[in-house]
Amino acid sequence: MSLPKPRLGALVSGINNLGLDVTSVDVTELAVRNLAWQCFPMADQNVAMLRLTANSGLLTVSRGSDLYVARRISGVPEQFSAVALEEFRERLLLQVQRSIDYYESAMGQAGCDLLMVACTQSWTGPVTEFLRDALSIPVRAVSDAISDEFSVELYNPQRGKIDWGSVTDDEMNALCASLPALGGALRPIIEAEAA
Repeated sequence: MSLPKPRLGALVSGINNLGLDVTSVDVTELAVRNLAWQCFPMADQNVAMLRLTANSGLLTVSRGSDLYVARRISGVPEQFSAVALEEFRERLLLQVQRSIDYYESAMGQAGCDLLMVACTQSWTGPVTEFLRDALSIPVRAVSDAISDEFSVELYNPQRGKIDWGSVTDDEMNALCASLPALGGALRPIIEAEAA
């Protein structure tokens, strides 16, 4: 989906009117790649990231600054529940496995070293556990992967710093929802490092 330039300009103007400076505008796929690159900057590390929100899913596979695969996950339930996960998990596994196989076989790349999982609506734990049992690659919650890289404060509604040793469901949900913004904020830093 694209955003018409006049609409984007209006959004940037509105943000500037709030006293904030827009440093970059990015697409979700590249913002997620930025996060993987920040956490795993070596060009020999193949990192997949799965992000699920209500009715939306994205799987990316990147290595260093290169994004190789960006696949929308179909059939993501609108409302998350244990029953919805039970009905969706085999379809999810098939899409994740096919995407990783495509990266490795059709694109001739080395095997994935890690799959990071980020879900809203308290699904990060159950999805991570399911995929960890079903796949032959390491699977980690995104909070485990980014805890060494970021000090994050959430405002929901009070300001609070995330304790990476005991991330609550509410904090994980907020973190997963904000990953594209966090990755977008990394763009100028990553561009400077790549130059």
